[in-house]
Amino acid sequence: MESREFTFTVKLDTADGETVGVVGNCPELGNWYPKNALCLKKISEGMDGEVWSNSVFITNDVVKYRYFVCVMLESQSERCHLDMIVRRWETHFRPRILGVNGQTTTMVEQFGLNGTLWKVESGWLTVESVIQLKFYNNPVQIWKPQYANKLFYIKVTPVDLEKKDDDDDNSNENGPVTATWPLIEIAVMNEHECEFRIQTQIGHVYLPDDFIVYKAQMLRPETIAFMVDFYLYDPVTVANGPPPKHVGFCYILPSVLRNTFGTSFVPITGRKQQPIGQLTVEYLVIRPMRYDCDMQISYSKYWNRGRRPLEVGHRGAGNSYTSPPKHCATVRENTIASLKLAAEHGADYVEFDVQLSKDFVPVLYHDFHVCISMKKKRNQKDHDLLEIPLKDLTLNQLQMLKVFHVSEKNHLNNSLNGLKEHPEEEEEPDDVASFPTLERTLIEIPMHVGFNIEIKWTMQRKDGTFELENPTEMNLYLDTVLKVLMQHAGSRRVIISCFHPDICNMVRLKQNRYPILFLSQGQTDKWPPYLDTRTISIPMATYFARSAGILGIDVHTEEILKDHGLVCMVKECDLVMFCWGDDNNDPEVMTLLRTLGLDGIIFDRIDEHNQKTVENIFLMETKTRKTFMDGEDSNSSNSGSSPGSTIMSDMVESRNTS
Repeated sequence: MESREFTFTVKLDTADGETVGVVGNCPELGNWYPKNALCLKKISEGMDGEVWSNSVFITNDVVKYRYFVCVMLESQSERCHLDMIVRRWETHFRPRILGVNGQTTTMVEQFGLNGTLWKVESGWLTVESVIQLKFYNNPVQIWKPQYANKLFYIKVTPVDLEKKDDDDDNSNENGPVTATWPLIEIAVMNEHECEFRIQTQIGHVYLPDDFIVYKAQMLRPETIAFMVDFYLYDPVTVANGPPPKHVGFCYILPSVLRNTFGTSFVPITGRKQQPIGQLTVEYLVIRPMRYDCDMQISYSKYWNRGRRPLEVGHRGAGNSYTSPPKHCATVRENTIASLKLAAEHGADYVEFDVQLSKDFVPVLYHDFHVCISMKKKRNQKDHDLLEIPLKDLTLNQLQMLKVFHVSEKNHLNNSLNGLKEHPEEEEEPDDVASFPTLERTLIEIPMHVGFNIEIKWTMQRKDGTFELENPTEMNLYLDTVLKVLMQHAGSRRVIISCFHPDICNMVRLKQNRYPILFLSQGQTDKWPPYLDTRTISIPMATYFARSAGILGIDVHTEEILKDHGLVCMVKECDLVMFCWGDDNNDPEVMTLLRTLGLDGIIFDRIDEHNQKTVENIFLMETKTRKTFMDGEDSNSSNSGSSPGSTIMSDMVESRNTS
């Protein structure tokens, strides 16, 4: 095939060190992989933005493409090689197209604007890591009396420990020279400051009850320290007065950030080199997954808002252990049989829980602990139930041992009579056995059924206790689950959710394909509150979702019933909103939730709620599209024109741009 010269030109604003690329559906544009894309050159710069352009010979007749912004850094692993960091990219459901009717040159296109639709999202981790520093629950303690009850600006500056500096005794007054990389971005969990931005020259004032997150991207976290400066906040002089007074500083060294997450207590040094206080900082280290994501398509912020609320089967066909008896499922939760039963009764999505076994196999199970039957040494007829973390048992042990749900442990102390054992009898169908693998689930459940996968992770309660002690390393844990999902999900609709904000952050940064919902317990007396204040309410959950750039939130219905206006607040932030909880099993509550406009409702016993045959919404849409297509073919053959084609086009456009 003869090649033709294609020219790509785009207008946008870039920051220092950023460059622009174009990626597309041909080898010359990287086959959708950004590391092989075509880099553009800046050809002009004006008040209305920069213009970037480049040309390349391409053999394709029609080229589909997207623009993206990146930073090129010297590789830490290969000499004379540059690593690409994706900063932001166009994520329209339909990419740009060039080459139709012989067109090979674009007009000056506006970055992010395709037709009338604006779609730009931040990038994901390719080779770099991210460190987040979190300040909340009054993290700054200054011991000097004159600073009692005072407010302080907090400024975080990266320090490259391998960078040679002629002046070994850096003055904390001036600090190290700030480079364009690593970048420090900040988000504050409130209505107006929750989206990440570059920090100001003196940082940000910490107010009581604030939750502030500083984020830095870097290639080698082990070589980067952080200097934290503290400036006295004076509301009288903040507008036109002199610069704020520098009170002290501290260093957060890489050795302090040894684990993936944790809390560190760092001494604050005053201007006279004396300790004057202490900083409490919670940190998170996010590393890239060893999987190459491409830019062909992303569903991470895609949602069709024209649909009715989705019906989501809770743990398949319902909670089978801890629900009230009238709502308790007849089929064991989180099993293939339960998921299939929900699918047969029209579930649009099925929700289930995933965690890792000891041998790193993702399995379906809700609780962090299970009970196994142990025979007593002196009396072989008596048994005890031993509670053990699921993570300490291999897949084979989980599937071969006599395993019981932890809710059954207190029924009888020394006897197994009356306990609902997870049967392992030969005659029991494999579909009702506990602990099916995620891989098997992806293969066996019908493809038209969407998956709402809750990734289980331990949370710290407000009283300081954890739901699970000594968990698996977070990056390894998530990489293992995500790789199985990437390899076996195919075209299935998948939503990932978690109660832990850090897990949501990590999943968002490790991949660019699947949408994420932040699960929120909110304000309730049913369970102990969590320490992380991002979990305490729907407004805080909303601020977090906006800061993380995820699809939306999945909230406890109890909080909605107390204040219906919270639904409007979430919708005004352009977030998707699901809900969960025992209240959803009440038909009147479900009707109310539909009226309020929830995007998804998670409930038990979908087989009873939908006693009549209710069809999965995605199957209905497929049939509707086929009807339009058949009508289009018929009209075309009879009259040469297709009224139905306009309807079809409008429907598809509505689905793909909402």
